[in-house]
Amino acid sequence: MLLRFSFESSVSDYWPMKAIDWIKAAGKVTPDVRESLSAMLNKSWVPQRLRQRVEMLVKHSE
Repeated sequence: MLLRFSFESSVSDYWPMKAIDWIKAAGKVTPDVRESLSAMLNKSWVPQRLRQRVEMLVKHSE
């Protein structure tokens, strides 16, 4: 739930970047987190560096 909030409701890249670090440390992306990551890619505020990290994480989790 916290991850979903950071990906879908954040207006800066700080918390989403932290969440990506946590996910990478855990080594596994669940389907619901992958869905939240994909939803975040549709947000207009997402900066390029965050978008690239999310795309790479989603790609490697499939």
